[in-house]
Amino acid sequence: MYALQLKVQLIVDQLNAYENAPEIRPVDPVDATSSPPAVSEQDDKTHPAELLPYYVEDIRKSLPGSRLPTAARKLWHTLIGSSRERAEEARDHAGEFADWLVANYLTQQRLVIDLQSKTLVLDGQAYSSVDPTALALLKFLQEHPGQKFSASELQQHVPGLKGDESRIRRVLDTLDPTIRECVKGKRGTGRWLQLPPRPF
Repeated sequence: MYALQLKVQLIVDQLNAYENAPEIRPVDPVDATSSPPAVSEQDDKTHPAELLPYYVEDIRKSLPGSRLPTAARKLWHTLIGSSRERAEEARDHAGEFADWLVANYLTQQRLVIDLQSKTLVLDGQAYSSVDPTALALLKFLQEHPGQKFSASELQQHVPGLKGDESRIRRVLDTLDPTIRECVKGKRGTGRWLQLPPRPF
């Protein structure tokens, strides 16, 4: 996975360079047998359009089925099309592709919740045998970042949370203190998920 992330980072760097290049040049796909220009042939004047096709082809071969995900293929072909027309939108398309790659390959999810195995991982620390209702509550809050929910709203959306306000508190109190602290609440406002500062 680390090797894949390095390859993705190379593409992101080139996409960012393309976005800010003084000149828009066509990005032409290459076949699987092509090789990029030798490092000795590359310099500060080597346009990102010359390198991008090789890096994308390389990562394509690294992925299951040797295929880019559907969303990535669409973004890549959109960039190819706009770059061939030398349209200014090509810069935006390069940025959109870079953003997608970062979000899907380079951004590590801090909180991972597995309802089936009743486990969660926060910043690399695993917690097992988590109460299923508490886990479902965390999952719901995670899927609605920044939103605050009243007790009645939580009870409506989270199975097993029926009852009064004290039922929610009892469920939350089953959590490890580190995880419990992630669920914030304020009378009249509701509850929301707020992860602690990222550890260094």
